[in-house]
Amino acid sequence: MCMFLFQEATIVPSDIGRMIIHETQEKVGELFEEAQREAPCIICFDEIDAMVPRRTSTPGLEYQNTEVNEFLAQMNNCGEKGIFIIGTTNNKDLIDPAALRTGRLDYHVEIPKPDRIQRAELFRVCLQNRPMGSDIDFESLAMSTDGFTASDIAFVVNKAALAAAKADLLISTDIVSRCISEVQTGRMNNADETDKEEKTEYLDCQFQDTKKVIVS
Repeated sequence: MCMFLFQEATIVPSDIGRMIIHETQEKVGELFEEAQREAPCIICFDEIDAMVPRRTSTPGLEYQNTEVNEFLAQMNNCGEKGIFIIGTTNNKDLIDPAALRTGRLDYHVEIPKPDRIQRAELFRVCLQNRPMGSDIDFESLAMSTDGFTASDIAFVVNKAALAAAKADLLISTDIVSRCISEVQTGRMNNADETDKEEKTEYLDCQFQDTKKVIVS
């Protein structure tokens, strides 16, 4: 039986970002050199869109292109050297297209938001080590959280745990449901505020344009 032991590292943008121009490029090279010494190795780039953004011709930002080019050169067929890359992002459109081609990031896997069954299981996992009552209705909670992500559910459970602790009660379906409603209400209020700001900016732009026409 053959066994392959992999070294593993998770990299975030601040791990390689540097204030001095071109120093980030050097840091990227050092990272892959170390990975090759430790091969076979898995590198997980969290928020990879911040490390390999679309190259630009914007004046003053051209230096970023050299950093992206260095990434692309190091990623190219790096699997042949025993270096395997995983990149995570919520903004795939911001990644330079050259990084997404085969030989660099071969497979693209989209993880959708959890469905009803998955949300019910997430509630079970998040609540399993909490002081909860016997009346918890996971199915009901899952039904009322359509569109919630795993982190949203974890936030709701933490919020419910604090509310129950303050009231000196066990976590109940009612307490969790109230927290869900509060989160949903907060989102709607934030959306309304954003909409108001956008309308204000639009009206201000119209007013500014009108002033320019009048002045000219």
